[in-house]
Amino acid sequence: MAILLAACSGKPEGYVVQRTGITESVYASGKIKSKNQYQAIPKVNGILKTVMVREGDLVKKGQLLFVITNDQASLQREGADIAYQRAALENNREKLDEIKFSMDQARLKKQIDSTMYIRQQALWSQNIGSKAELETRQLAYESSVANLKSLQERLADLQKNLAFQEKQAKTNLRISGTNLSEFEVRSEIDGKIYRVFREGGELVGPSTPLAVVGDASQFLATLLVDERDINRIKPGQKVFIEMESYAGRVFEAKVQRISPFLNEKDRSIEVEAYFDQVPEQLFPNLSFEANILIFQKEDALTIPLKYLTEDSHVFTGPKEKIPVTIGIRDFEKVEIISGLQEGNTIYLPQP
Repeated sequence: MAILLAACSGKPEGYVVQRTGITESVYASGKIKSKNQYQAIPKVNGILKTVMVREGDLVKKGQLLFVITNDQASLQREGADIAYQRAALENNREKLDEIKFSMDQARLKKQIDSTMYIRQQALWSQNIGSKAELETRQLAYESSVANLKSLQERLADLQKNLAFQEKQAKTNLRISGTNLSEFEVRSEIDGKIYRVFREGGELVGPSTPLAVVGDASQFLATLLVDERDINRIKPGQKVFIEMESYAGRVFEAKVQRISPFLNEKDRSIEVEAYFDQVPEQLFPNLSFEANILIFQKEDALTIPLKYLTEDSHVFTGPKEKIPVTIGIRDFEKVEIISGLQEGNTIYLPQP
């Protein structure tokens, strides 16, 4: 009745200045994310041959999740294996034995030629035989020495080449094995399979997510903070989170990490916060709204924000307007530093 009478009389609505608690906060929206959450993506192109897991499965680090097949890679592996078998020293013993046998023959011939040459020298010293016979024996001995040396060099070269070929073939085999292992997608963490995107028989590649994997029990809140407010955010600040899946409840968290990267699309920066007390059940990608507490005063001189005009004046009467100095503000109230005292009455600005 009093309000109606005041409205009828044309008197503006009044408010008595008083002391209350006030907080300054930054609004942010975001989504829930599992700790260490990531998308499992293959490194190669191929056909998804086997899906080893289902949504909801718990997995261990290194566990096989998906197998991809590619005929070309398999053929390359087989070719590398054949090349290695061909180049292995054990499979080239015949070549080595053949030269070693020739060397044994050359040593025997060298020994015989040496003996005959020494004997011919002895005869020549006794003026027996001709110089031509001596020279013939000498040439035969020198030839057998040269032949043995040549075979020794051939053996050394063959051993060196075979060892190199074996090493090279082994390296190629290992590389092809490494490449083949890239057709297996394994879990990077101990965690849970939250989503499987593909089925067996589909064509996949390095740009194709196969699954979402994350921690099975630990979750964090990822907030998108406008670039205008990001300089006010610091690690350790309280975050008050409200979710539609828990209507009427507010969960507290703390800022842990501030991304150094600006999302150019919406001009926001990602902030991660960890729950002080994790809700009973959470799922990745649940949406929420949050307020990050910047500053708080328990006993401040405040007025409703709607009574402030020109951002620095208030009306103390229908026509009387005075300047005030303001402090922190929230969505409903603003702190008055000077210009008013507790108990003063102020009025709404008149149109």
